[in-house]
Amino acid sequence: MKQGNPKSILIIASLLLIHSFGFGFSLFQNENTPVAAASYTDIEPYADGFIAVTNNGRIDWISDKGKVTQTKKFEGEIFSSLLVNTHQVIVLGLHGQIFFFENDSSFYKIESQSNNSIKCLTLFKNKIIAGCENGEIAIGENPNSFKYLKLEVKGNIVSLSTRTKDCYGVTDQGEIIHTTDGLNWTIFDFNSVYKGFYKACNFVKIETSSKQIAVIGINEDNSPQLLFSSKGNVWTERTLNYTDENGAHNSLSDIPTDIYYDTANDQFILTLTNGRLMTLPSCSHCQKIYKISNENFIAIAGNGSMIMIVGTNNYIKIVNADAL
Repeated sequence: MKQGNPKSILIIASLLLIHSFGFGFSLFQNENTPVAAASYTDIEPYADGFIAVTNNGRIDWISDKGKVTQTKKFEGEIFSSLLVNTHQVIVLGLHGQIFFFENDSSFYKIESQSNNSIKCLTLFKNKIIAGCENGEIAIGENPNSFKYLKLEVKGNIVSLSTRTKDCYGVTDQGEIIHTTDGLNWTIFDFNSVYKGFYKACNFVKIETSSKQIAVIGINEDNSPQLLFSSKGNVWTERTLNYTDENGAHNSLSDIPTDIYYDTANDQFILTLTNGRLMTLPSCSHCQKIYKISNENFIAIAGNGSMIMIVGTNNYIKIVNADAL
């Protein structure tokens, strides 16, 4: 089950702009770009199904059959990501506004106590951890009780992922952060440590399993990057070669937008622009690409044996991971 891995909205949007459209298009509104047609921006497991948010202020409850069973709409809002904790749902707006939903009853808005927008959320040891702009971390049992910490990083904290004993995060300037208590953090500057060995990289997402930590990002030449580590101290680049459904061999050039660990099949799965998935089993020669849609994939989540993908134009797709 996916644990707190919300999406790096501004990075993904700008990369989609550059690679997929090349002109005046962004999934998410800012001062300089218009909003495209409604698009999902994040998805998380919820009860027996899923819950997803869109860039036009909509929250959808989705069944295990991929059908939207309930919708709440907030006019004028742009939702970027969400976090689910049993029956609690926390939704982030464009500039870090926090919307809190509890017990299927009411949503209310919480004013952040920081000037830095929240970019991502995770659950760790019964507390919410939020990653923010300018290296700020917020931690608390709920957003009303957040304690704010400033980390000495260069970038914005854009993704967090937790395991039982620790929590990792990444910044959009190639830094990896780690904690075992939520209050004390170490910082690993990948671009500095590996300068001359690997290309400089802006990180987009991080996903942890019990054995590995995976980080995806975009290199300085706009090529995709995937890094693996067992303990977060030594990082190895994973070559993104693959075999497609026709048996042809190639190297990945798509922009990765999200990463999910499929526990049952012991593999990571990348969602990509251009409606493709890439499977990453332990065997690096067994990587495969699957073309599923013409929409750009934005997010992926799992709930038991089900995996669901969402994307542009409110695209929803259930995928059988055992068939990949």
